[in-house]
Amino acid sequence: MSPSRETKETILGIDYGLTNTGLAISIDGVVSPLKIINSKNFTYFQSEISSLIVKYRIKKIIVGIPLSYDGKDNKQSLIVRQTVNNLKKYIKVPFIYISEYGSTQSFLANGIMSNISKKTRNKVNDHYSAAIILESYFENLN
Repeated sequence: MSPSRETKETILGIDYGLTNTGLAISIDGVVSPLKIINSKNFTYFQSEISSLIVKYRIKKIIVGIPLSYDGKDNKQSLIVRQTVNNLKKYIKVPFIYISEYGSTQSFLANGIMSNISKKTRNKVNDHYSAAIILESYFENLN
């Protein structure tokens, strides 16, 4: 099966947090954790995202939205939505939300099975969670 048009695009995945935000990238359908950026300062945060869009020619951004277990918004998901609305003032690439319910837990479980130390798992989980969010996006396309 050949990759769909979606998988040939370069797509950025975001796992937003109040302090740090994990980023992952999909190039030609291959998803990879990219980096963790500080998200306390919006100007810095927006500048980093904008730079990545130019550098990698990002066509769309997939944002993990932390909905509650029943699919409803909560305090954290509303913060994510507000942050994305602020980013949209500066960034003209389409944003798509996908539930991130369980993405961090999925990374942690995979990390345990891969014998990644707890110290390392705690340090790197944001961008791996962003990669899981991107993978979920592609799974939902099929």
